[in-house]
Amino acid sequence: MQELKSLLFGLDSVWVNVSYGDRDITEDGEECHVQPSPRPLDVAKYEELAAWQEQAREVERPIPTDYQYAGAPLMMYPNSGGLTSAWRFILRNHAIELKVGLGTRNGLIAKVRFSAEYLWQWRDFHAVLLELHVYLADIFFEAPVYLAASEVHLCTDVIGYDFAECEWRAGFIRRSAFTPHFEEYRFVEQPASSEESSDQCEENREENTVYLLGPERLHMRYRTITGFTFGSHKSEVSAVIYNKSDYIRKKAKTTTWFHALWQAAGWDGSSEVWRVEVRFKRPALCEAGIESAYDLLSSLPGLWQYATQKWLRYVVPDSDSNRTRWRVHDSWLVVQQAYLQTLAPGQPDMGPIVREHRRKANTQQLVAQLVGCLLTFYAWRLRDRPCGDDIDLSEILHELYPRALSYLDEREERERREGKRWNVPQEVRYRQFLYGQVLAVA
Repeated sequence: MQELKSLLFGLDSVWVNVSYGDRDITEDGEECHVQPSPRPLDVAKYEELAAWQEQAREVERPIPTDYQYAGAPLMMYPNSGGLTSAWRFILRNHAIELKVGLGTRNGLIAKVRFSAEYLWQWRDFHAVLLELHVYLADIFFEAPVYLAASEVHLCTDVIGYDFAECEWRAGFIRRSAFTPHFEEYRFVEQPASSEESSDQCEENREENTVYLLGPERLHMRYRTITGFTFGSHKSEVSAVIYNKSDYIRKKAKTTTWFHALWQAAGWDGSSEVWRVEVRFKRPALCEAGIESAYDLLSSLPGLWQYATQKWLRYVVPDSDSNRTRWRVHDSWLVVQQAYLQTLAPGQPDMGPIVREHRRKANTQQLVAQLVGCLLTFYAWRLRDRPCGDDIDLSEILHELYPRALSYLDEREERERREGKRWNVPQEVRYRQFLYGQVLAVA
């Protein structure tokens, strides 16, 4: 097993709420001074988006819009957020999900989620946030906008310790949800006036804090522990600890680009990598004094310290009846100090690496699916005749080809009767566009 260390620390997902703002960004640094100026969505913008959505509903699938972000078009989806949702329109590409609403309830006209792929590709949250801000203000809404922090997921990837073998029943100590999260909490950036008085206050607070033992949920696969959940998806603060390398192998094969990041940080390519991920929703962020999305930039170390030192700890059980005095496990000390981990400028450019890993993983999955479908197709074609030993793939493809041509002709005729234009080259170009392989459909 490799030496105990943190490979990565950073943002895995970020959501920001969008409302109209009180000023344009005309110079560097001014983005931090924009204040909200809530009002409903502009009528002209609503009508434009509604027209795109109607086209998507007619063809019953996402369609490309004229808006491009991060080098790829935003696709308008035919569905909205639901009957009770405030979001009327959903646009997506590989980098962001943009939900747009009327803003009549509270002045929120949009909500944006950055994809993990995009955040890890650039690893510069200020640049990513500023790019979004300028794009929304100058191109999409064509008006000043304000970005508010809505939800943030912070994580670190650790090697050298197997949490599947940990003392999870008594080793994890978590603050109760009934205890205020940031009441009198001192962040790392704020120096204490007196070490002695600070220790005394800390002791008093610990005595009045309610703690819970163990995780909320235990995740297993074939009797092997693969992860733990602390809190729920509705909790203001929650956390998950899971075997990230196993998750990539079994469920997220298109994210093998993480391997390049890990290897640049010293991963040997075979050791199990465990992820510790903490999630803060807007009520907890507001309690910590984080309103603007730009407030996150300086608050990430403090949020991580609170989450891993106060809210959740992994300790070594002993005879002391006060569990808060139990020694912090060595593996958790590495987790607590993960915010010191920085990405060196010499690490690889993740843009091409992410795209190539996604292409290879998707291609491998498609080949496996196609071969399986071909074998099933031929098995049905044989009916009750046993399959001979001389059958190979070329014969199956020869059998499929005329049927495939017949299907394509029928599909093209059906679409023509419905007043739609459809053919193989056009459909291939659409799928290239949909999956970000090209920037425009001819």
